[in-house]
Amino acid sequence: MYETKLVQKEPIIVLFDAVERKNNFLWPNQWNAIKYKIESISYKNPSKKELRISTDNLIAKINDVSFKILVGDIIKRENRQLESINSMLISASSGSKKTQKVQIALQLKNGKVFGNTILLTSEKKEIIIPFSELIEVPLVLLPRPYPGFQPYFFQSKSKEKFNASEIGAVQISIGPGIKKEDFKNPQEVLIDKIQLQ
Repeated sequence: MYETKLVQKEPIIVLFDAVERKNNFLWPNQWNAIKYKIESISYKNPSKKELRISTDNLIAKINDVSFKILVGDIIKRENRQLESINSMLISASSGSKKTQKVQIALQLKNGKVFGNTILLTSEKKEIIIPFSELIEVPLVLLPRPYPGFQPYFFQSKSKEKFNASEIGAVQISIGPGIKKEDFKNPQEVLIDKIQLQ
């Protein structure tokens, strides 16, 4: 007797799942950035886990905390699924905060980045961003070089449009869309999963 798992073919590409977190992140250097915390939140149910990113404030020369999840290998492996995919789903919350703005973007191999700013609430929910609603946003250069004289943001001059088969990373930024007077407040994001569907 033996058991095997049958996985139904679905037009879904999982880019990040907190339960199966792998070491494919690019984080900003703590010496030249806003101080932030990364925690993996576990629950009694082993199939429930969240990645928590928080900072006490965004007061700095550059009011931004960005990190990336490298997904080029996933896109290459799941390339055949891309024909039937037209949106990105984010399952996340603002944790202990009432609301939190966060920019979720898809970085292409040519350096162009397409994303949108979403509003999270303390209740975890799934937010769907159709590819048609993605707008071009600046690329954050990670990892940061030393010394930090290089620009933080980069705008690609490529004329290419968004192409899902060219996705190389997910860029997540806390800062865009947040009002200047709110930079002094704590910021918090809890991410469960990010997928294309």
